Amino acid sequence: MHVRLELAQITQRLGRSDAGTTYKVLEPAQLPTRPVSPNLWLFFFASLVAGLTLGSALAFGLEYLDESFHTDEEIQGASGLPVLGMISTITTKADLASRWPWHLDWSRIGRPLQRLTDSFLRPALVRIDTQLVKWGL
Repeated sequence: MHVRLELAQITQRLGRSDAGTTYKVLEPAQLPTRPVSPNLWLFFFASLVAGLTLGSALAFGLEYLDESFHTDEEIQGASGLPVLGMISTITTKADLASRWPWHLDWSRIGRPLQRLTDSFLRPALVRIDTQLVKWGL
């Protein structure tokens, strides 16, 4: 009964504001049965998958667009001339230490962390930094 009275009042107000236009409420608004909130786990995993996908696509795209020569066979095939010598990029530990000073200090927390850093993190950073130096970054 209360809903009908509310519908009548809404219709009457709308009828006064727009004299020639008629409105009909097809379905009255209802309160939700449970609270609505975002599904955080779904959002987290969707973001993780999207980030990994976009990062992988960017990495493969940049590697695909890289037109530099990496071996002497590539140079010889492109130029048709024999390769007499190549100049490689020489990266010393001092160069790497000056570029990444932060990774030397934080790893001194403990012996296990030091061993883990020495065996996994430093070689990975050296490889990444060597590649960045080759790319000129």
